[in-house]
Formats: sequence, structure tokens, C-alpha cells
Amino acid sequence: MLIRKVVHTLRLGDCEDPELYFGAAWYDFSVTEKGQWILDNCHDLVYNQSIDQQSYGYAFQVSGKLSEEKWTYFLLKWGN
Repeated sequence: MLIRKVVHTLRLGDCEDPELYFGAAWYDFSVTEKGQWILDNCHDLVYNQSIDQQSYGYAFQVSGKLSEEKWTYFLLKWGN
């Protein structure tokens, strides 16, 4: 059984086109060890954009579906 969990949050400052900047930040993240693991092990990745009240910018939460065993591994390796 697959469960949907938030696997990464990207925060951006105030900008005119947050989705454009999110794309660049996501690419930079996706070449890291954690990013590669997420791309290889999570299914149906989606992101949700919201206003980040602390920085007056934007927050993008990336979530995906993964098994409970892979979620446990993720938490042990990278924390919450």
C-alpha cells in the first residue's frame, strides 16, 4: 500500500514568477543524493504552492506516494 507524504519543502523569497524560480530550485535539488532518491522511489510527485508568512515569499511542498518501508528509510536517512 502506498501512502502520500511530503518529502521536501522549498522556500523562495518574494519574486514575480515563483513557479519559474521553483523549477530552477527543484532542478538544483534533484541532482543531490536526497533528490535522486526521491525521484527513484516516489511515485506521482506533485507540489503545492502556498504563501510563506515568515519570509513574505512562497513555500512549495513536494509530496509523493511511497511504501511504508521506503518512508521509514527516508525518515531514518534524512529525518523529517
